[in-house]
Amino acid sequence: MSIKCCEDILTWVAGVRETPDMPSFPTSWPLVDKQLHDFGYRQPQVFYICLHDDHPCHYDLLSTDSDRCRYCGRLGTIKYYYLSVIDKIHNWVSQKHMCEKMISHWKERSHWLHQEHTEGGSNAWGYPSKKELWDGQRFSELSYFWNPDKEWTLPARCGTPDCNGLLSACLIFESPLEDDSTERSVICPLCYHVNRIVPKTTFGDPRNIAYIGLWDGWQPFNKPSHGCGTISISVATMSKQDRNHTDQVFVIGFVPTYLLPKQRPMLLDPFLAPFCQEIVDGFIEGIDVSYALSLPGLPGGPTKLHHLLLLWTGDHVAQCAVSKGIFFVRRGHVDFVLWKERWLWGQHITIMAVTISCQGIQLRTENSINHSWIPWPQLIKKKDSQ
Repeated sequence: MSIKCCEDILTWVAGVRETPDMPSFPTSWPLVDKQLHDFGYRQPQVFYICLHDDHPCHYDLLSTDSDRCRYCGRLGTIKYYYLSVIDKIHNWVSQKHMCEKMISHWKERSHWLHQEHTEGGSNAWGYPSKKELWDGQRFSELSYFWNPDKEWTLPARCGTPDCNGLLSACLIFESPLEDDSTERSVICPLCYHVNRIVPKTTFGDPRNIAYIGLWDGWQPFNKPSHGCGTISISVATMSKQDRNHTDQVFVIGFVPTYLLPKQRPMLLDPFLAPFCQEIVDGFIEGIDVSYALSLPGLPGGPTKLHHLLLLWTGDHVAQCAVSKGIFFVRRGHVDFVLWKERWLWGQHITIMAVTISCQGIQLRTENSINHSWIPWPQLIKKKDSQ
């Protein structure tokens, strides 16, 4: 829909609904944009992505339509709108009812806080009743993130320009101290630059935010030529009763899959890059917000929160796409490319690929592209006979 069509509809609605009690109904897009801005809405960030065939293992994320790709010098051809997570956080924490929902894990902190999980112990599997995310053992491993009595060390960044290396807290403390100083000489694992780092710490906060990520693709009108997908998040510290509602699933980006080249392991990387960058920035530096709700010992108002990505969900195909395993999933089949010479049932053949599914195994060799399926019972018999 064009802006002109939108303004025509606004003018018509204004003529129908305008009353003495509501005389200022917006009739133009600038007025609508201003009102949305007052309510906390922000325009999405626009990126231009280059996935040219000249660099199949690399991508470039460009800020403007006039920027050139660092690998091929071309303009970005895929337009991507990204809805900032930081903007969403400012909207969430400005509403008391939303803050109440986001601290559901803290209301049940006895399920995961101060849990000493030992191998084979009575609480080795977390809280006995498994009804929420925080009832398991893995959630309690991150209890420092929300525990206001726990001080923990923040990671750091490599100081080399154009290096995205992150220096973990473990790496920082394993690095040697400088003489008569609190600085540590930390070697970046990516570029091997020696960084002088002074460890920084912070305390946990029950108001810190954790996300559940989701990637899901679909084909409108059942046509691959219109394929699309969404990257969305939900708040992991909400109760499942709240976070499973559709109004608590927040889209951060639409991916035009019909514009993407085929069989690239890093197709989703440029679309996930802005989100990952915000996660890193917010985890290390924190996010300055005005929190609407007061907690015992934590008054409302200006504060600094941290956030992290707790887990990623999706169906089998979606998980393989995010984890760069898209080559291995095709309609329920799992393909393993081997390119090795093997002795198989008395014959010396070069196996090019193996496809495994619920039917059995199919071998594709250099001499035959379409081998027949070997059902599992027959395969077991052949193995026993060998």
